[in-house]
Amino acid sequence: MPAPRTLEDPAPEPAPQDRRPRRWWDRRRSGDAAIWRSALAVLDAAPDAVLGVDADGVTMFANSAATVLLGAPREVLVGTAAAELVPDLPAALVEVRRRVGHGVAVDPAGESLELLARTVGGAELPVAVWSTPFSTPDGGFVVAVTLRDLRSQHDVDDLCLRLDLEAREARDTVHAVLKAVTDRVVVLTDPQGRITKVNRAAEKLLGYRAEELVGRPSTRLSDPVDLAEVCAELGVPDGVDPLLELARWGLPNRQDWDFVTKDGRRRPVSLSVNAVGERESPVGYVCVASDRSVEWQQVAARRPAAAGGERLLLDLDDAATRVLRWGVGRSGAR
Repeated sequence: MPAPRTLEDPAPEPAPQDRRPRRWWDRRRSGDAAIWRSALAVLDAAPDAVLGVDADGVTMFANSAATVLLGAPREVLVGTAAAELVPDLPAALVEVRRRVGHGVAVDPAGESLELLARTVGGAELPVAVWSTPFSTPDGGFVVAVTLRDLRSQHDVDDLCLRLDLEAREARDTVHAVLKAVTDRVVVLTDPQGRITKVNRAAEKLLGYRAEELVGRPSTRLSDPVDLAEVCAELGVPDGVDPLLELARWGLPNRQDWDFVTKDGRRRPVSLSVNAVGERESPVGYVCVASDRSVEWQQVAARRPAAAGGERLLLDLDDAATRVLRWGVGRSGAR
């Protein structure tokens, strides 16, 4: 049966025929003790708590991190039963010894156990536990038990669960709102202007199915000529939706505009665009539009109707918004 992994196996007793002086053996034994002391010093510098547990389940050494984690000085920890510090540890150590007894290697970097450690003051805290058996220079059997504090990880896990729950609730709320609003077109986009959701009214007005629009740029809903006219006036790069940039820069967020349907027809709408979150660094945009086709047909019967881009620029042509328009042009829209 192979012996447990050792820090430094002691040398065998010299055979009678070994003619080397006896002081050679004494130096080797002294070297083993020095190596043992060095190993303990290395453990003492480890960032994780490490306990040395002997064959009787008693703590025989504890590093500095263990004194911090368990809230007691080394003198108190040494000599304390490991079961008092980690109640479920004895059962784990039995399994380690069984594996060693059957010659099964124990990987010190293998899968950890998650147990509860108990401080000297009685507080419980979650720890990840690794157990590594080895031999001492005098032939003793010790298990080095590494304890890693999991409280911070659990805090992060709890935060992620809360955020995930909030995100699911937000998605459910958005879905309910989109389903409830039937008389207005609602289009949601991400910060880059890619469409993330549309409601049934948008599908009906524009002639697209939702899956045909999701992931597409919001500029797909407008006439390229109208977009180019507004982009040129505001200094917004081609390919960027100027309607979203107007919302990001705080310009009037309700405009007369033309959407373009899947079959190429123009549909005049009253459009409102709002940034979600911080206005200048939004997490997305909400576009709400109402169909004004009937109204504009009546207007067109009395006078020629202006294109969507021209109507929007006329709406913005006042002293109160010229400075903001200049800001849009200088922003180099994202």
